Amino acid sequence: MTTFFKSVEYFTDKSRTTLAKMNDGHVYSSFATNKYEHWRQKARRHQVVQFDGTTSTYIVQTPVNPTSPYKGNHLHVIKFNERTCTCNKLQQWKMPCSQVIAVCTYHNLDPLYYFNDYWKLESSSAIYRTLPFQPVYDEDYWPPYFGDTILPDKDRVRGKGAFIQPSSLFPVTSDEEMEMYSKGKPIKMEDSGSMGSGKRKSFNGGGSSCKKERLEAKQEAYEQFAYANQMRGDYYVKMGNKQEDNNPYSIANVLPFLKEIKHMVDKSKYLKAYNILVSEQCQREGFMNIDSEMRADWANML
Repeated sequence: MTTFFKSVEYFTDKSRTTLAKMNDGHVYSSFATNKYEHWRQKARRHQVVQFDGTTSTYIVQTPVNPTSPYKGNHLHVIKFNERTCTCNKLQQWKMPCSQVIAVCTYHNLDPLYYFNDYWKLESSSAIYRTLPFQPVYDEDYWPPYFGDTILPDKDRVRGKGAFIQPSSLFPVTSDEEMEMYSKGKPIKMEDSGSMGSGKRKSFNGGGSSCKKERLEAKQEAYEQFAYANQMRGDYYVKMGNKQEDNNPYSIANVLPFLKEIKHMVDKSKYLKAYNILVSEQCQREGFMNIDSEMRADWANML
């Protein structure tokens, strides 16, 4: 019931604030307006290097970021007919990115044309202008229900896992310590339920041999835990390699294009271009979508 009343309150508040902003003359949401203003400020320092008016394809060079050597100095390709930019912000946010704003300013076009209607306050108002919520009676007055009972999928219910609950709930016992050791859980002194005066009691009655057994059990648990982590790491590496093989803009696919212009650029420029293309996929996308002469010009500008 609490969730229901909170939802009603949320819809009522959003509807009221959205209508107030529309009456004040605002067209887009505050989030979209702030993000657009941020990108508009960045677009002032962008440079439209080349463009093809017949295909509405443009190339924009971003400036070097003075605070970070790994940001800025990017080459992006904008295709207005397809409404795409290699930075992917235009496709992701459905609003003009800084590169698109730079091209629009270059040609005296209105960047707001590339805003999706999703960001308009009118669209938000339509969401909250739904049918009115119906009051919910007290549970004692609900009619009897004779439908199906919804149960969670047993295969997807998360179990307790290999690790015990935190000691803040209840201390573990000596038997539980052994189980945790076998599953790769290192035991801290404060987690032990067999503590006495700040010291851990002996293992299985005490003695140096028991201490040796405890250390051997702990070492075996660590080895099992390390092996599990290694297998998990190998799995993610294989998945990453598989995704890289299916990526048309992978490093392996861009290197032949880079070697084609090796004789056309200075060695230091070539190394800079190599480092940029290896580290950023958006740069590889822009690099592979232009001809060899434009690739050489881009590398010489680095």
